[in-house]
Amino acid sequence: MGHAAPTRKTSIQAQSCRDVGELRDRLAAAGASTVFSAAPAIARAILPGCQIWAFEVSREAGTTALAGLARSGRRSGGLLVAGAAAALDRDVLGALRAFSRENGLPAVKLEALDGAAPPSVYRESSRQPGTTYVVDLTEIDPDRVPSKNHRRNVKRARGAGVGRIAFAADEAIDAHLTLSRASMKRRAERGETIEAAFEHATFRTYLDSGFASLFQVAQGGTPVASDLVVRIGDAAWYLSGGTSPDGMKLGASHLLMTEVIRNLQEDGCRTLNLGFTETEALARFKTGFGGEAVRVTRIFADWGSVGGRALRWAARTVRRR
Repeated sequence: MGHAAPTRKTSIQAQSCRDVGELRDRLAAAGASTVFSAAPAIARAILPGCQIWAFEVSREAGTTALAGLARSGRRSGGLLVAGAAAALDRDVLGALRAFSRENGLPAVKLEALDGAAPPSVYRESSRQPGTTYVVDLTEIDPDRVPSKNHRRNVKRARGAGVGRIAFAADEAIDAHLTLSRASMKRRAERGETIEAAFEHATFRTYLDSGFASLFQVAQGGTPVASDLVVRIGDAAWYLSGGTSPDGMKLGASHLLMTEVIRNLQEDGCRTLNLGFTETEALARFKTGFGGEAVRVTRIFADWGSVGGRALRWAARTVRRR
């Protein structure tokens, strides 16, 4: 893969990273370390077949950097770029288009953090405003989270005999799938936007990578809540979770999150990204654990040929069936 083409006002140097650790170091060197912990998409970087890039953006005013994840393939190839909204101006977007074209990455997703939303994007298909919430694990006490209601729910769950439990990997994944599907069904019924569910093999890939862990609580040996958390260095991301109807009544998800926070703190983690949020209910849940709001605008575009766009649309249609 090559470098992004320079524009009149801005130049971008595309630097391939051997792993997410190098990505973190390059972002920090360019003064963009918050991108690493604040961008929800970074958690996907450990999946196989993903090429990791740091885009160094140079301007007269200074230098910053964007995180890039690329996946090749005519039907499924694409480029995901995360960075500060202020960095994604027209010059940068033009340079990213050149990089996308040179490297056969037609489908593009941008995650713009903080600030005003970027300008309209060439062949933009949709944009999704929302918020991600990042917990400073150096400041939070899991036994004294900000929300009194959360603390009451934790107490109720403990009183009902809910506690941490460990299963063999495949059994834990099956339980996680069941619980996450129950939560997705509730959210769909409320009219929320739901992303496609992971399959068993994807969860197994995350766990086998050594970067992800499943945290689960059970009542009487039956799992009632489950969270998948990815950790890279001193940053962590909540990636997927679910709670059974009984677990919802017991406050199991609140107890589980305090256990996740406690475990990450003990392992020396400094931040926990609780993920992209569109609804007030989820925002209350996340701020109740000390999550600080970071505005995120997701933008989707297709910079490929007309024929390529038709193939990708057909492939997505087949997968939905």
